[in-house]
Amino acid sequence: MASLAENVTILMPKKKVGSQAASAENESLLEQAAAIDEKIKTLQIELIGYRADSPDADRIGTEILTLRDEKENILSQSALQAQRTNEIRELASFFEGLSGPVITFDESYVRRLFSRITIFDEKVVFSFKDGKEVTIKE
Repeated sequence: MASLAENVTILMPKKKVGSQAASAENESLLEQAAAIDEKIKTLQIELIGYRADSPDADRIGTEILTLRDEKENILSQSALQAQRTNEIRELASFFEGLSGPVITFDESYVRRLFSRITIFDEKVVFSFKDGKEVTIKE
């Protein structure tokens, strides 16, 4: 059985570079996924020793499927974190590229900064891409 464990390869996505806090959080998520992979590998090796109709085989199979779902959720969180970090990095780069204050309307600035602008009779709500909102009342 030891030789089987040596032949199992775990595929993990490459880490994305971002701010220190986001990178640490993303790294933590990837470490959790790697730990789940190790548990799955151990359970798969254990499963080989049981007959297909064994109750232990069913229990182990169910546990493997649960761990796979958990890993998928963690990797999804990691991808969302990486995407958000990338968006923040793009916005920071955009602001660094500005030569001075913006005094004229520029549609490209609006599209890069805001996810939505909602105009009501009594107010205007600016929704930034990072999720924050600013309300201006008349």
